[in-house]
Amino acid sequence: MSSLKATINKDVDKNKEVIMRYLTVGCFVLALTACQSTQVPPQEGTKNSAKQVASEEKSDVINRITPLYPVAAAKAGEMRCATIDYVITPSLEIEKMTVIDATAKHFVQEAMNVIPKWGWSNLDEGVITGPLLMRTRFEFCLKNGEGNCTEEAVNKRTSCRGDDTMFVVGSRVKRYSF
Repeated sequence: MSSLKATINKDVDKNKEVIMRYLTVGCFVLALTACQSTQVPPQEGTKNSAKQVASEEKSDVINRITPLYPVAAAKAGEMRCATIDYVITPSLEIEKMTVIDATAKHFVQEAMNVIPKWGWSNLDEGVITGPLLMRTRFEFCLKNGEGNCTEEAVNKRTSCRGDDTMFVVGSRVKRYSF
């Protein structure tokens, strides 16, 4: 009798877990559907962010790897930015990447190279029910030991727009020959 009771308790726990998963995904899909109920393109202030999508699903699902700092730019001491709009489809593919702001094309290239590699396919199937417009701002900064790469310092000097910001922090290395 006690093994039957234990089996029933395990089944109840499994069912609770499955129900919670479906409720979470259902709420997320409902939120996305409600946001996309109009055919009018999203306005400037309504761009979605990769962080937002990840946190609404699972914060660790989308692995946002950092772009490489362009070597030539690091050698030249360049600190620039790029803002990219992109569409993630219901099949979890990236389409229509568009440069919104950019201060140098080699920074744009690094940003555009990394977006498709962020692990969008790790999201549960059906989470995104229609094309979802995303916007990410990439801030490329070289540390100088004086706090120039803090969020506050970068936001003061940036010429790129976007709330979802990815900081790409590099360092200059001096080589000495003996």
